[in-house]
Formats: sequence, structure tokens, C-alpha cells
Amino acid sequence: MHNFPHQLNKLWKFLRECPLISLIILSVAGYTLYALVGGIGGEFHLRISKDHTLFMSAMIKEDPFLKGTAPLPTDITDSIPSKTATESDATESDATMSDAKPQATPSDAVRTDGSEPIPTTYETVPMRHARSAYYEDNNQVACTTNYDYISVDTHYFDDAVFIGDSRIEGLHDYGTLRVNSNADFYYRDGISIWDLMEKPMANGETVPYALAAKQYKKIYIMCGVNELGTGHSKDYQAQYKRVLDQIQELQPDAVIFIMGMMHVTQSYADSSDVYNNDNIDCRNALVAEYADGQHIFYLDMNPTVCDMDGNVPLGVKSDYSHDGIHLQAQYYALWEDFLLQHGVSNSIFTNLQKHR
Repeated sequence: MHNFPHQLNKLWKFLRECPLISLIILSVAGYTLYALVGGIGGEFHLRISKDHTLFMSAMIKEDPFLKGTAPLPTDITDSIPSKTATESDATESDATMSDAKPQATPSDAVRTDGSEPIPTTYETVPMRHARSAYYEDNNQVACTTNYDYISVDTHYFDDAVFIGDSRIEGLHDYGTLRVNSNADFYYRDGISIWDLMEKPMANGETVPYALAAKQYKKIYIMCGVNELGTGHSKDYQAQYKRVLDQIQELQPDAVIFIMGMMHVTQSYADSSDVYNNDNIDCRNALVAEYADGQHIFYLDMNPTVCDMDGNVPLGVKSDYSHDGIHLQAQYYALWEDFLLQHGVSNSIFTNLQKHR
């Protein structure tokens, strides 16, 4: 026992002489304490980044069974991960337009000038039982609004804005719309539907500020993957409606395109009870209810990048993604091609303004 002070002194001397080892030990100890506190006070929440599979961030206390009331937006600290070799090296697109498999406009597509609403349609699938408390059993997959779409060129997007998370960031970084059109992009890694209208985007501006400063005709949104483990699917649906209402208040003459949340790869989905395609389809089906073919359209780009079971998308093709969540750079061309084949006629916008 009398050697204990001497041993402590030797340990202290060693740590002082080896600062790198000291830093590692302190980091491990600090992270362990952080995890213990988080385990007592709440849950780990995973935030998804374009350049990263998953990374840990702040922990918040939350009841996933809460229904009917939306949780407050969470103040989550974003990490700044380094780019993977796959994305850094992929600077040119090698996916041609012929590679795309866009969802064909059915022969009974609705031909309308926007004067009549178009109800959302669904594919019925065998019941998928929920594997977590964040979503519910679901047997419906929402389909792209059944409208007679037109093919357009990139200038169609000159008066468009794209809003969302790291997947929209990927569309901006690796697609061609940012250089071949005057479309605007507002995105942020880790953003969720809860804080989409509050947090500054990557360019430092908030979405409400951007929408108040400039009038758009077309507003595209993809959001949701970061909050698959936040609240219940019904809470997500209610908050999505709040966001849509805010956007419509700021942009009454714009048509909103809800882009269904892109799937993850099947292997990724199979490995998670939360971050899986059943949860994604459940939430997509709920927000697709707001599409009316007049003010709001629902677009499902999943058939362009997923393996298919008939008309039902499964997981994103494994070789299309480097991390199971985001597309590799060259495959954003498929998403863009889908958008180019799903334009709406000017009569939609004219009728919208006429009946405002």
C-alpha cells in the first residue's frame, strides 16, 4: 500500500511524457462518461450525413410511443466528416440516361389542368409488421401522383428550389442542375423535418428567409431519413403538414413536390429495426396523403434506383450506394432523369394562381 503514491507518480510522469497516449485515454474516458449519461437520460440518436454512414451526435430524451403531439425540434450538434474515397474520386458521371428506369406514366394517367384534385394512389403489399416503436404496421406503398407528366429540359428548373438533407446535398454536388439551370438548393447534413424551417442551411440562410426573399414556381422537398428514429410516424406526418403549411403561406403561387424519401439498400435495411425501408414506406405513405395534383404532387424516385418487385421498390441497388444510404456520385444522373421526365404543364400554375 505504501508504494501506491510512488506508482501514481510514475504513471503521472509517463502520461506527461506521452501526450498522445494521454489524449487517447482522456478521449475514451470522456466518451464513456458521455455514453453513460446518455444511457440514463435518453437514447442515442443517429444523424445521417452524405459523406458518412452514420455518426453519433447529441442525445435527447424522447418517448417514441408519443402520438398526437410533435416533439420539439432537437438541437443536435452536426459533425463535419471527411469525404470517402468513393465520393471524392467520382467526379464524372458514368450513368447515362438510358440507365434510368423511370416510373412510366400509366395509360390511365389523369389529364388535368389542375382544376380537379387527383387522389393519392397506393400499391397494396403484404402487411409489413413494425420492428420498432417509431412506425406502425403498414401494407401500402405510395405511388407518384397519377398525372400525365411531360418531359422537360433543365431550364424547367430555373424557377425551382430544392430543400432537404444530405441527399439533396448530393443532388446539388453531383448532379448537373446546379450548373445547367438556375435552380436554388437549400440543404444541411443531419437536418430533419422538425428543424427544417428553423436551422440555417449550409449557405447560412434559413428556409423561411429564402422563401420570403424570392418567388418560386416549383418547390421540391426530400427529408425524413434523419428522423426515422425520432417520434412516431404519425408525429412525422403532422410535422410535415406544418412545414407544408408554412411553405404555402410564404409561396402561395408555387407547386410543392414532395419527393418520397429514398430507400436504403436492402442489406442496410435488414440490419436495422429503425433505419429500414418498411419505416420509410410507412412515413412516405402518410405524407403522400397531402398530394392533391393541384397544389402538391408526390414524386417517388425510388423505382429509378431500387431493385423492384413488380411495381414495388425494394432496397436501393447495392452497387448504387457506397454506404447503404446515399447514392454514389454517378447515379445522381438517374434521379435527375426522373425529374426531367416528371414535369407538369403551365396550366397547373395558371390554375393555381386563378383559384388562390
